Amino acid sequence: MKAHLSEAQLCSIHKYSIKKAYGKLILPDAAKVYWASAVWYRLGQAKHRFITWLAVLERLNTKDRLRQFGLSMDDLCILCGAATENHNHLFFGCHFSYQCWSHIASFLHISLTNCSLPQLIRWIHRRNISKFRKGVYYTFVWCTVYHIWKERNNSLWNNQISCIDKVCSMIKSSACNRLHSVLPKALSTKDSSWFCTLAEG
Repeated sequence: MKAHLSEAQLCSIHKYSIKKAYGKLILPDAAKVYWASAVWYRLGQAKHRFITWLAVLERLNTKDRLRQFGLSMDDLCILCGAATENHNHLFFGCHFSYQCWSHIASFLHISLTNCSLPQLIRWIHRRNISKFRKGVYYTFVWCTVYHIWKERNNSLWNNQISCIDKVCSMIKSSACNRLHSVLPKALSTKDSSWFCTLAEG
């Protein structure tokens, strides 16, 4: 890390954290983007946020990326078989992932379904809603990305793929359980009522 950060930058990280260190390595001050803070928002599970972070940076080992490394394989999406497997296709151009996100979006009463992952994050970021509600939306998005990637790997390595309804059920269960475990103590009555209604749905 010392080879990449100046002494002044190292000293500026008063309290060490992975978030701050990687933020300075991957996203220099001049190149920070709207999704940087969203991906690290604490409501989501760490593993979900990490996979989403890699997805936004297009650093997951998708088939098109593996072929660039010289691995001999077809580049068709293993979830739908209809197009080249790359990050834009997986999130959410693929029929399988699109149906998963459409289901979750309907559950959240979000109208935006025909979009890429960066477009979805930008849309949430610009919404005039409370920080908590944005955090809930982000948590479901991170969870959706994680489970789509998990299904992709399960299909690739084990020749197994779950039905869309089962995947959506796992996404909702995982996200709601996580949110219940880390709910902020100081929630407005409006946000509390909204989340209770959502969780019961």
